[in-house]
Amino acid sequence: MDSKHWLATTLRKILRNEKYMGDALLQKTVTTDFLTKKRVANKGLAPQYYVEDDHEAIIPKDLFLRVQEEMARRASLETNVGRCRLFSSRYALSNTVFCAHCGEVFQRTQWTHPNGKKFVWRCISRLRKKRSAIDCPARTLNEAELHAVVLKAVNEVYAKQDNFIPQLKANVEKALMNSNSPEIEAIDEKIAVMEAEIIKRSKTRQNCDELGDEIIKLREERYKLQLDDANKEGLKEKIAELHKFLDGQSAEVHEYDDSLVRRLIETITVYDDHFKVLFKSGIEVEVAA
Repeated sequence: MDSKHWLATTLRKILRNEKYMGDALLQKTVTTDFLTKKRVANKGLAPQYYVEDDHEAIIPKDLFLRVQEEMARRASLETNVGRCRLFSSRYALSNTVFCAHCGEVFQRTQWTHPNGKKFVWRCISRLRKKRSAIDCPARTLNEAELHAVVLKAVNEVYAKQDNFIPQLKANVEKALMNSNSPEIEAIDEKIAVMEAEIIKRSKTRQNCDELGDEIIKLREERYKLQLDDANKEGLKEKIAELHKFLDGQSAEVHEYDDSLVRRLIETITVYDDHFKVLFKSGIEVEVAA
């Protein structure tokens, strides 16, 4: 096997391992047979302990949490017929262009004509209409038209940046709202009390299942609060990225570039007579069809 190639399963394990952000979950596995040293996954067999900032982090915690959110978002992508939607980053516009009629994504496909081949984008409800109960009326988009929409939206923000700056500032203030640190600390205190109680009960062989379940719920609540804080940090970075782009431009953009989409655009929604372009910073621009 070529050591330069990483297995997807290995990468997923790395991306989900809390040790990379400096935390540690103790007793993930327990020994069930001390003679054979056999260990199994700890599914309620013994208390687990989550230690925050246990060691020096390899990656920042907020970045780790945003990765978790993105992985969850990609895993939850489903078509309107209940099928898992494959996430693709081959084209910048993949999983970015959405249909206003049915909510599905537009997919890049190739049409062959006597004069040659051309690329178009179509709602996958139409591409897979034999497997879908939805008769979607969404129009087909020439790729050049979609690229033009991106350019128009970006250039409108550039031309009217003085009008958009107040909105950006409002978005920054929103991102700088009070963090969830007090709530997280309160949860940590509850978990510490419960874990101490589990240790006390385990010495007298009392049942600890209810406490264990409650700790799991509290950890999930804590994780959601951490994700929320990480999202606020992410929004600040996205706003800063748009500021950086606007400051670096001396004129309108005349050529489409995938990096524009990857850097600035969150979603493009296709309507019959217009498009709605949502920037990662939270700014939304309408472009006529």
